[in-house]
Amino acid sequence: MLYREQPTRTVPYRYYNVIRNCGDAISAYILKDQFAATGVFAESSQPHLLPIGSIFFMANANSYIWGSGVLSPSVALGAIDVTKIRALRGELTRDHLRSAGLQVPDVPLGDPGILVKRLVSPDHMRVRYRAAVVPHHSSLHSKAFDAFRASDEFCVVDMMDDSLRPLEQIAQSEVVISQSLHGLVFAEALGRPSLWISNRNEPVWNFKFNDWFSMMKNPQREPVAIAGKPGDLIAQAEHRVSKINEAELVGAFPSELIDGQAPLLMDFDVCRSLSPWQIFVEQPLALKVEPSQQDLAAFAKRMRQLRAAAFTGFAEPAYLAAYPLSQKNRPGRADLLAIQRFMDERRNFDFVWIPERSEPAGVSGLTINPAETKLGAGGLPPGGFVIRPSGFLSANSTYAVVG
Repeated sequence: MLYREQPTRTVPYRYYNVIRNCGDAISAYILKDQFAATGVFAESSQPHLLPIGSIFFMANANSYIWGSGVLSPSVALGAIDVTKIRALRGELTRDHLRSAGLQVPDVPLGDPGILVKRLVSPDHMRVRYRAAVVPHHSSLHSKAFDAFRASDEFCVVDMMDDSLRPLEQIAQSEVVISQSLHGLVFAEALGRPSLWISNRNEPVWNFKFNDWFSMMKNPQREPVAIAGKPGDLIAQAEHRVSKINEAELVGAFPSELIDGQAPLLMDFDVCRSLSPWQIFVEQPLALKVEPSQQDLAAFAKRMRQLRAAAFTGFAEPAYLAAYPLSQKNRPGRADLLAIQRFMDERRNFDFVWIPERSEPAGVSGLTINPAETKLGAGGLPPGGFVIRPSGFLSANSTYAVVG
């Protein structure tokens, strides 16, 4: 493990981490590059930065907002301190907040994802692909993208990744065709022509895209259907012309959040490379067949306590795998990565339960029942678990089971 040996500059921040997603995870890289500060994931009860993403639903009175945007105008706003709004993603987010009665000052507008160019090395700026195709993470396996997968001249970018790889793949492409908002943001930052594609053309779904395009001099007003042929889609891509004042955006950063004398930390990129992080506990993990509400609450509390202890000294939590020391035939590293990927692709449950096996099973023998089961609907045999980076666990949690 690699720990920092000297005090370092840190920034408490929050981002959407139920799954791994480059568009949300990129904030940590930008904080390090622009402000020489390590982002440290904070509780919502603490003062914190709320940066990149459609994460206004996470905002509260402790949030210093720097470039965040509204996902849906139909979602109620929290108790926001307008003095802590330092930058917003676009004109639509600003206007929505004002129409909701908030006295939002004139602050810089723009998604901080526009600042990613310095994160890409010259080698990764060399073009290798005719086009990068960036599905929304929920549509990665859609047959609509099969035509692009069939040719080496295209790169289908997987945004369920918290490294710089998606950004680098976009940088290596002549054109960017994106169903993902941050595929479009990264394209503009890297000077690549782009096209917004979608099979949904609905006001609520389009809100975040139109918010971003409000900061372009030549916005794309509506998405183009994904069903188009690759050549036709590429022909419709355009260089966007940004209205974002990047210097003002950087200058609006709430520097009062920076702590220059933070204790030793495992840096965020190390945390991510070790995910799922593994721990071993002395006492068995199990839940009896007909648990009481008290049993369920105690079980969830124990899981939360294990998670809190496991990530002490980490810049941010990752996926966590926990087993009793006595558990036989625990999943190997490849199995854990498969479970992590399974959880990235499905957000409808809070953890995966891994019953103790009588025989070892490699990845080929590991199966996961995707059915969502509510905690307390039955017992949990002795075993271990994998929980999400967000760490949400309660007596009402749901889970999937490794077969």
